[in-house]
Amino acid sequence: MGELHDLLCTSRSKYTTYDNCKNHDTVYKTDGVPGKANYFYDFYSHYEYKNTGDINASGVGKMNREHVWCQANSGGLWGTSGGGGDIAHIRPCDYTVNSTRGNRKFGEVTSGSIVKVYNTDVVAGYIGNNSDFEPNDVSKGD
Repeated sequence: MGELHDLLCTSRSKYTTYDNCKNHDTVYKTDGVPGKANYFYDFYSHYEYKNTGDINASGVGKMNREHVWCQANSGGLWGTSGGGGDIAHIRPCDYTVNSTRGNRKFGEVTSGSIVKVYNTDVVAGYIGNNSDFEPNDVSKGD
């Protein structure tokens, strides 16, 4: 484990910030749909989402940035750098799905409601009556 840690810390040549994670070119490298300019995979559904604006857009039907582990639940461990600016940790997500998930922790949902990508029938996850969020099966483990 120590050797892996050292390799990760010494072999990384570029660090991203939270602001970098809204840049189309940066995000396209991790979540872009090959051969489709300005199309990104929504993190929770893998829906091909056309984004024509800022990846930090607010509002229904917009693409937003999602912290895989909620920033509010980090115990103050990150802000806009480190884990708070890691492109593998911040992923493009439908604004409505991101807002619906909020600060809910991941969990298994046995009863609750379905969360869909805005204006589609594409399931992105489930909100449980216990306030947990369960991502769609296609994104579990990402």
